[in-house]
Amino acid sequence: MNKYLLPILSILLLASCNQESKKDKQIMFEINVEEGIKNKVDKLLLSDAAMDIDIIQLETNDSCFIQKIRKMDIGESDLFINNVSTAYCRLFRFDKSGKFKNIVSREGDGPMDIMSIDGFGIDEKNRLVHVGNGFGFINEIKTYRYDGSWVNTIKAARPGEALFGTFNWDQRGYNYFNGKHVIRRFLPLQDGSKDNWQIGILDASGKVLAHFYDPNILCYQKEIDTNNSGHSIDKIRYAWGTSSPVQNRYFSHINFMFEANDTIYRYNEKNNTLKPRYIMDCGKRPDAESIYKMGKNSDYFKYIFAFDLLETKDYLYIDVEKDLSAFLLRVDKQDGKIQSLELEGELVEGAMTKYRKVDAPHFTNDLCGGLPFYPTSTTDRQWLCAYNAFDLLEQVDIDELKQSEVLLPEKRDRLVKILENLKEDDNPVIMVATLKY
Repeated sequence: MNKYLLPILSILLLASCNQESKKDKQIMFEINVEEGIKNKVDKLLLSDAAMDIDIIQLETNDSCFIQKIRKMDIGESDLFINNVSTAYCRLFRFDKSGKFKNIVSREGDGPMDIMSIDGFGIDEKNRLVHVGNGFGFINEIKTYRYDGSWVNTIKAARPGEALFGTFNWDQRGYNYFNGKHVIRRFLPLQDGSKDNWQIGILDASGKVLAHFYDPNILCYQKEIDTNNSGHSIDKIRYAWGTSSPVQNRYFSHINFMFEANDTIYRYNEKNNTLKPRYIMDCGKRPDAESIYKMGKNSDYFKYIFAFDLLETKDYLYIDVEKDLSAFLLRVDKQDGKIQSLELEGELVEGAMTKYRKVDAPHFTNDLCGGLPFYPTSTTDRQWLCAYNAFDLLEQVDIDELKQSEVLLPEKRDRLVKILENLKEDDNPVIMVATLKY
């Protein structure tokens, strides 16, 4: 899909509710977020979403020392970790026991090396890893075998085209699944382009199958073009833009959510279409300038906005924020009933804008115990969460953990054994929750 089909896309997105089959209409309903955040609970259980959990203690040595995890992905027997530091970015491969296997890709100037890892995804069937490389600059997708040998390189876009994604607690740039390359990018574009697509779907060869636009942004194309022209980096607070879209997969369901858009869309792989699935009622909205101007004023934070989405068998989990707080909503997919877990933060005056400093509320881990759980990476069937060794040793009382009542005591006992031998400078411990289905 290209910019000449943009008006058609707008009509399809707006009219899709009326065009869906009777079965689809039964699935779709309105989520009353404004009222739902008031129905507060003191905890949300991980066991409502997941049926099992694995605990992986990563090997620690000079060849695989992890400074910061940007993204993880997991296959049948392999765990991949994008490790970044101020000096380098490297994609590590471990087995599921935590033993280090090899470096898949590393920084360098050679044709097989990478400039930066802007996301990655695995092809488990063919044992390949696809890596977004130098997005916003050389715009490549490099493919490696699991052992790190280079296979090929394709162009995701012309060099210099703005493909930058947002770094939140997850990496919202490039990923790969089911034979497709997926690119998510934020606005404003800094390459002179006025084609404000935010989701790109490419086939294995790099051919564009579809570009998707936020319908809300289309309404303000003129304002975005006007406000984004000629801004130097220190004036970027006056530009209009949004973070790159949220993507979440649950088995065959592939969901997208644009920032400040109250619709959860579902992607149809067969037809390469994006249609509304759930509508969120978040109450009143500020004017467009308050929403899209990069430099936020205090009034912006009085309104409800959704920032993350997780789908499971029985529930949708939506991370929304209002005032000083973040709320993790558990939405029943059958009747729309909502429970809300709140975590209060603070407003901080940053270099370019005010922002809300708060994490998403975490699940109580009643499967194996230990620290609260919130996925830093997800697949279509699993949630992955990384815990720093120092935090585990500082915050978990091993004696209390031994006596805790959990659903999977054998997994609790494994966690106890890991903690008893853990050192504070060891690599992180990874927990992998397997979703119910």
